[in-house]
Amino acid sequence: MISILLFWGVSILGAVCAVQWLLDWQPGPAEKERPLDILTARYVRGELSLEEFVKMKKALE
Repeated sequence: MISILLFWGVSILGAVCAVQWLLDWQPGPAEKERPLDILTARYVRGELSLEEFVKMKKALE
């Protein structure tokens, strides 16, 4: 009887820890936005003029 309760207790605890780990997961470097993507998004939003965009793009290349 105790072994069954222990089994289910450990199983539920493991499931809770797995869900918490998945919710706290952060993307790795390969999944983050690239600098050129960020720069392009800023230009599209109107935060940068064409001259600023071109200058910064050349600096990234």
